[in-house]
Amino acid sequence: TASEDGTARIFELHTGKTLSILGGHCSAVVSVTFSEDISRALTMTSARSIAMYDASSGVQLWRVLGPVQDACLAADGRRVLVMDSHSVVGLLDAQTGRLLTN
Repeated sequence: TASEDGTARIFELHTGKTLSILGGHCSAVVSVTFSEDISRALTMTSARSIAMYDASSGVQLWRVLGPVQDACLAADGRRVLVMDSHSVVGLLDAQTGRLLTN
């Protein structure tokens, strides 16, 4: 779940138990997207930053402070497509957050 308290939480479906908390955001989390294998989670905040997390441990792997207007994790989990507030599109390496092309 995404939350106004600056966290996203991953729950076990059947028990409702919290499996991990994705913290360290500077504002409300407005979206969470998972990699196909569910090993990583991409979050976006109301302050237009994005961050990638290890979904099982909750450890933040990298963060881009933005302004990011939208972000999409590729189906293979290897790239993140981002669009900034000026409609400029870029491609990030999902492992490092490094800009590959814009």
